[in-house]
Amino acid sequence: MTFTRLPNKLSSLLRVAIEDSKAVQRRKNVSLNMTLWVESDNDGWQVCMAGAVMLRRIPRVEQMLKTYDCVYPEELSDSLCKKLLAINEMREGRFDYALRLHGFRPDEKQSNALNQASHIVRSDYVGSVGRAPWKTYTRAISILKKAGL
Repeated sequence: MTFTRLPNKLSSLLRVAIEDSKAVQRRKNVSLNMTLWVESDNDGWQVCMAGAVMLRRIPRVEQMLKTYDCVYPEELSDSLCKKLLAINEMREGRFDYALRLHGFRPDEKQSNALNQASHIVRSDYVGSVGRAPWKTYTRAISILKKAGL
């Protein structure tokens, strides 16, 4: 069994999710759908941001999709599951919840950064797409990095 490691810092985890989401958008058989984790359809797969990470970085997920129509984070290790759930929380601008999933308590500087990142993502969030624009998440990453998150 291959063990997959994902970054521990929120900023790095969000960067990976953006990279993987953009990469799967270029594949003919994968489309982004923020309402699904990883789900097979007639033409390939539909994935959310965390699902893009699952599909690209966790080899076992593609194997699972040969047998099952969909794969959820709960079907993976506890560590991977929490990180994938954190990506989903950040997608919607809930950075404080994402950090709680990691079991960390922010200091004052970090708490301010979490609030600032949440504000910009929620302000730019497009409900019909289920996410903010990529550049908004890039700004959030910068804020989180400065706070050591």
